[in-house]
Amino acid sequence: MKIEKQIPRQWYFDEELFYLENENLLGRSWSYVCRKEELSTVGSYVTAQLGKEQVLVLRKKDMTLAAFHNVCPHRGARILEGKGICDKLKCPYHAWIFDENGDTHHVPKSSWFGPCTDFTKLKLRSAAVKVWKGFIFVNPSTECEEFEEWIGDYGEYLDGCQIDCEELEEVSRFTFDEQINWKLIVENYVEDYHFAYVHPKTLAAFDFSRVRTLPTKNHIRIPMPYKRTPPVGHSKYPWQHGSVSRQGFIFPTLTLQPATNHLSLFIIKPISANRSVIEIPVYQTPQQRINYPIDLALLKRDIENDMEEDFAICRALQINTQSSHYSVNVLAGEHELGVKHFHETWRSFMSPFLT
Repeated sequence: MKIEKQIPRQWYFDEELFYLENENLLGRSWSYVCRKEELSTVGSYVTAQLGKEQVLVLRKKDMTLAAFHNVCPHRGARILEGKGICDKLKCPYHAWIFDENGDTHHVPKSSWFGPCTDFTKLKLRSAAVKVWKGFIFVNPSTECEEFEEWIGDYGEYLDGCQIDCEELEEVSRFTFDEQINWKLIVENYVEDYHFAYVHPKTLAAFDFSRVRTLPTKNHIRIPMPYKRTPPVGHSKYPWQHGSVSRQGFIFPTLTLQPATNHLSLFIIKPISANRSVIEIPVYQTPQQRINYPIDLALLKRDIENDMEEDFAICRALQINTQSSHYSVNVLAGEHELGVKHFHETWRSFMSPFLT
C-alpha cells in the first residue's frame, strides 16, 4: 500500500505552526481583498488582514490603486479601520498625516523630535496590488512574484465561463464562522471524491463521474460538467445541457464558482489554528440580473444547506486530528489530486521554516 506524504495531524491545531503560516505563507502570497467597485471613488479604501499583516488599499487621485501596510511608522498604530472614504491618511494616535503615496506629509510638534530626524524615511511601507478581472489582489511583500506569473493560465480557464467578470456586481454576501483549520476547508474543496456522498442533492445539476481536479501552478481548476439530463427538482446551479461550470481554487484561500446565473466566491480567512471565517459574496452581471433574477431567500437556503454539508464533515475532521490514529494514508488518484497538489504547494512555502 502506498503511504502518502502528508501534513502531520498537529499542523491542523498547532498555534505555533499557524503563526509560521501567517508569516511565511499567508503574509507572502497574493490574496483577494475586494472588488474594484468597492474602490470606485477617489479616497475610497478598504483594509484587510493577510496573514499577520494588516494592509490598506486606497484609490488615488489619478484613479490608480496604492496598497500599504496599515501600520504607522512612528509608534505602530493602525492608520485606518474597516472601509470607507478618507481625505487623508491620518494616524489616530499622534495625528501624523501621510499622502496618497505613503510619504510623511505632516508631523505635529515635529521640532520635538530633534534636528537629526529624517521624516522622509518614516513613510508607510508599500504592499503590492493588482486588479485582475475586476478582483483586487494584494501581496504584503513587494519582493514577490509578479501577479501574472502567480495566476498563470487561470484567467484563460475562467474566461471559458463566458461571464464578463469586469461587470460583476455584488447582490448578496454570507458569512460563516467555523471551528475548523483553514487547510481542512481547502482540502475538502479541492477534491471531487466526496461530491456524490455529501452533496447528492445540493450539487444535483452536475455529473460527478466526469468532474476532475486539475492543478495549474499553485492553483487548481475544477471543471464541473453538467448532467446530460436535467436534475429532478430545484438546483442552486441552473442546469445547462452540454456545458461546464469552471470552478476552482486560487492559492492560498480563494475559490470561484461561476454559473449561468451568478458567480460566487469562497473567501477563507484563517483566524487561528482551529478557527476560520468564510465569506461568500455572490455576484451577477447586469445582464444576469435581468435574465436570472435571484430569490435571495432561496439563495440563502441553498448556500447554507450546501455549506453545512461540508462544514459538518470538516468539524468532525478537525476533532479527529487530535486522535493519535488520524492520518492520510492513500489518495484516490486524480479525484484527490487537488489534495496532494495543495499539500505540495503548502510545503513549498513552509518547509524552510519547519524543523
